[in-house]
Amino acid sequence: MRAIIVDTETNKLNGYPIEIAYVPFSLDNGQVFIQKDDVFNRYYSCPEPIDLNAMAVHNIIETDIEGQPSFETFRLPEGVDYVVGHNIDYDIKALNKCGPLIKLKTICTLALARDVWPDLPSHKLAVLYYFVMSDREEARKHLRHAHSARADIYFTGIILIALIERLGIKDLNSLFLMSEAVRLPKIMTWGKHKGTPLKELPRPYISWLLKKEDLDPHLRKALQNI
Repeated sequence: MRAIIVDTETNKLNGYPIEIAYVPFSLDNGQVFIQKDDVFNRYYSCPEPIDLNAMAVHNIIETDIEGQPSFETFRLPEGVDYVVGHNIDYDIKALNKCGPLIKLKTICTLALARDVWPDLPSHKLAVLYYFVMSDREEARKHLRHAHSARADIYFTGIILIALIERLGIKDLNSLFLMSEAVRLPKIMTWGKHKGTPLKELPRPYISWLLKKEDLDPHLRKALQNI
């Protein structure tokens, strides 16, 4: 099992994972094969209540996770090198709460979609799913189950296939390198210089940013490349 598509649902924003799902897939000479028979999906308990805002999104309630194993028991399957997700950094942050992860090559379908289809009104999973599906009736039927981890890995898989076809990607490493390239920011999205192109940032400010231990690694790389 070399690559998986993963999704997590958390008890609150940036909280503990209370539902985790993943499915193995392969990419060989541009052909994607998703191993639907090997889907993993389960609920986990956590030490905090489920926030009402989160509950309203994923519809997981306290009785769903009562008596379930602790989130700390979850481990990724052995042999995984590549992990795909829609806004994958959020899922990795949640999974890191289960225990430190080995070094993984993360691939973000959100970043890829923003680069490939920049004119869409939104790049949320449901919007992209309607966009790539030719049968809108079928898409609507599926999306009624959106925001469960199991459903979301399916939607991500369909969007991933569309992206790979659009980009002409042939193998996993090329997909990873493309994802890394489009994740490098060109404009500051926060702070006193929000909206400023990175290349126009004052040098002292760049130096200050690079000293921050918790700086997003893609922003760090982009700043180092200036």
